[in-house]
Amino acid sequence: MKEFLTRFLEEYAEKFGYTSSIEGEGEVTGLISTQYGQVGFEQTEADEIRFLKIAPLDDNNDDQISSLIKINKHFKSALKTAAEENANEEEEEETVPVGKKAPTKPPAKPPAPAPEPEPEAEAATDEETDSLGRKCPPPSNKPPAHFTKPEKAKGGKKTANDKIVPPAEVEPPLPAEAIPGTHAYGIAQRAKEAAAKAGVAVPGETIVPPAKNALGNSDAAMAKAASATIGGKKAPAKADPPDEPMEPEAVSLDDIMDGKVAAPGKPVASQPAAGKPALAVQPRAPVVQPAKQEMAATQPLSGGFRKAERKKAKLRLGITGPAGSGKTMSALLIAGGLVDGDYSKIGIADTENGSGDLYVHSDISGFVIGEYNVLTLNPPFEASKFIDAIKTAEASGLEVLILDSISHAWAGVGGFLEKQGKIADKTGNSWAAWRTISPEHAKFVDTMLQSKIHIIATMRSKTEHVFDAGKVRKVGLAAVSREGMEYEFSLVLDMDQQHNATPTKDRTSMFDGSIFKPTPETGKQLRKWLEIEG
Repeated sequence: MKEFLTRFLEEYAEKFGYTSSIEGEGEVTGLISTQYGQVGFEQTEADEIRFLKIAPLDDNNDDQISSLIKINKHFKSALKTAAEENANEEEEEETVPVGKKAPTKPPAKPPAPAPEPEPEAEAATDEETDSLGRKCPPPSNKPPAHFTKPEKAKGGKKTANDKIVPPAEVEPPLPAEAIPGTHAYGIAQRAKEAAAKAGVAVPGETIVPPAKNALGNSDAAMAKAASATIGGKKAPAKADPPDEPMEPEAVSLDDIMDGKVAAPGKPVASQPAAGKPALAVQPRAPVVQPAKQEMAATQPLSGGFRKAERKKAKLRLGITGPAGSGKTMSALLIAGGLVDGDYSKIGIADTENGSGDLYVHSDISGFVIGEYNVLTLNPPFEASKFIDAIKTAEASGLEVLILDSISHAWAGVGGFLEKQGKIADKTGNSWAAWRTISPEHAKFVDTMLQSKIHIIATMRSKTEHVFDAGKVRKVGLAAVSREGMEYEFSLVLDMDQQHNATPTKDRTSMFDGSIFKPTPETGKQLRKWLEIEG
């Protein structure tokens, strides 16, 4: 009996996708766990089965309780049927040894009266109520959907309901040129119209020959026969109609669009004979222009995308460092290389109280800095002054502008931080003050990025003094600018007190991991990288 119940639990759970388990002392309690809760039975000492009350996952969920009651009813019916079939199989397996009489069976005893069901079991089997005493609505004749496994459609295999499900027919997707409104559809339609005018067979279609009647005579031949005799009189002779053109050999439209084959045109009218006026407008055959191969590289894609193309770009260079690290000098040396030594094409917007004039005609390790242009910016250092400096440099025909330094626009007199503090003091809301400052800062950054000339911006670094090898050394920390400013530049160089540059960001990949002293040769390398044609 125990083996039969264990096998039944496993088969029932596997058939409907549930989980089975046997619990209790002596393994006398069988449980089926579903997505709604548990149902099960308990085997008594007299080898009788007593069904347990349903145990929903949520006692307050009516849907779970209703579904679990239906599952419990189906479970009871399946177990009773399986028990009857098992009893019949055991009776059929009984055999009698050959040569011996079958033992006489004792007279059947009257069946013992069935024990009275316990109150809980009776409530669970007859009234079909849950643990809270609620009754389930009358179940339908059809089993719930969760009693059957999903039908498999692959290969027509049998499902849990013994139904043969034919494989689903998947319709092939329509090509792009068959969907109205797409780019490919418009191209295909225009190609068909051009091919029809040129007498070219479109792929998948054929040219329709001139109409003929049932006898195979063309309309032109029938018109000629009808005009031969009219009213018993012979009509005046007419010139023979021109021979019907032979059906042209089909030419692939793909070959025409790829430029492999020129589109055939209609015959051009011959020149009029002498003394006859020429037609005012000579008929022309439509011409299908062959597609150019290079169009694929520049034709915009759907949604505004285009093929990637390397073009001449403008440098966006950031140079950071503590005071005395050589930011301005390095900017002038690199700028000289960008313009091939013509310092008249270089401008510097000076916020350092005239320090921008100190480097003219300086000889730095054999490199002489020529005469450049200086624009002095005085406090307050508002963003509008830097924006005007960039626009003035562009209008003046300069090729390189050095902003020395943009730290004044951030933390200087009249800069972003000072304006934010004044607004916060006035309104009492520090965060709300950034609503005014952030758009101004974004405009300042956007003007630098969108400029048509090379921009080199220097930034001061917060400094710290450290004791190294018996000497006090000045070390640069974070740049004095808004957080994340370094992301706006293609290359960022961090200078130290020995005028050595260490790249902290390098989109060119030419200076990664190197420490060097900037020279005009550095500017020439950057110019060569910028002017590479892809």
